[in-house]
Amino acid sequence: MKNICLTLTVLLFCSSALAVQEVTFFDAIKLALDQNPDLGAIRMQEESAKFKSNQALAPNNPVITYTRNNVSGLDPSAPDGNDTFNIGLTLNFPGKSLAQSQALQNNALSIHESALSKEVELFISLSNNYVALAANQKLRFLLKDESQRAKELLQLSEKKYGLGQGTQVDVLNARVFVANLEHDMVVLEGELKN
Repeated sequence: MKNICLTLTVLLFCSSALAVQEVTFFDAIKLALDQNPDLGAIRMQEESAKFKSNQALAPNNPVITYTRNNVSGLDPSAPDGNDTFNIGLTLNFPGKSLAQSQALQNNALSIHESALSKEVELFISLSNNYVALAANQKLRFLLKDESQRAKELLQLSEKKYGLGQGTQVDVLNARVFVANLEHDMVVLEGELKN
């Protein structure tokens, strides 16, 4: 029992210490664009394709080999070792390099368009969420106002019933109406928290 009370106390303290801040729509867009891992991965693929495209146009690196043979050994009459240098360069047809570079540039452009598409999806999702949030907040305000009026109506119906001027059905209907509004408020609060 002590552990449960301690846990609840810590949770209540932590929840009150971590205040929830409202985020504007433009701040949410900036956060989504900067911190979205899928979008970051797509952008890195685009950069990779651009670098590969530039590299495809570069000439092949020459290959230089050096060999030294020193086999004089113990025989003094043997000649000294020899040194051999080889330089090799593979020449490719430039059309192949141009075609490969262009294909990689097209791939980079395709990936760029994919990133833009992902950004548009993020914008639409965020705008839909903000519109739904604004609508739910307005509905919450209207439900609170309606609930207050329904409670006043219930008090009036109870007074009329107490004076013999109203019926018990009117009081029960007013109580049901108030209970339905309070239920709607609880459901809406749950949706706003999610």
